[in-house]
Amino acid sequence: MQGSLTRRFVIALAATLCVAAVCAISVVLTGSLAATALQGLGSAVVAVLCVLTGLAGASVLEHDDARRSVGLATILLSGFELVLALAAIWTGLSNETLARALGMCSSLLPAFVHASLMLGRVRDEDGRAVRLLTAAAVTASMLGAAVLAGGFAVVTGSPGGAYWRLLGVLAVLGTLFTLLALIARRLDRGPSPRRGMPEAPAASDAPHAPESQPPPAPPRGPRNHSLALGLDGPGR
Repeated sequence: MQGSLTRRFVIALAATLCVAAVCAISVVLTGSLAATALQGLGSAVVAVLCVLTGLAGASVLEHDDARRSVGLATILLSGFELVLALAAIWTGLSNETLARALGMCSSLLPAFVHASLMLGRVRDEDGRAVRLLTAAAVTASMLGAAVLAGGFAVVTGSPGGAYWRLLGVLAVLGTLFTLLALIARRLDRGPSPRRGMPEAPAASDAPHAPESQPPPAPPRGPRNHSLALGLDGPGR
């Protein structure tokens, strides 16, 4: 199932990329910046981004643990984001409910994509440090997304400086733990065992063995002294 769903997302990505390219070429050739042309181009770009986020969620559906739930949530949020974004593009953001819903979904979706990508890289051979840093990165990212989504949901005016400071701290921690997890995984797996060893020459590049030749004849020494005196002839 995971393979077929991923294949469908890849096909959808190719299709949306083609549509976005057609819209962009149409705008360039006609030179028209009419609202309809820009709305069509914006819709195509949003579709491409939502297919990409859904593809990130589909990449972890092969696991039979909590990662599968994260992947399904990422796909669902991608669908909601696409619907809400298209509605906002074609009807405007005059509706406060639509604007708040779009803001909440746009806040949560990057965190779920980040979680899908980070958790999808976890392997059985990863050490304790890699797993802890990965969990810390996902947690910080999710908390930041929840704080941002809560701001869209309940805050009516300016949220204040404390809100933005908390959001900034969570963003920095999420970025830090993500980079540390990548570094720890690299160090944990170590260098390749073949690194630094000379590669074996290819069969075509290997020197050919010289053809076998008969052994050289032994050197001829000086003739026997008796032969030189002619004593090997008939007896006297």
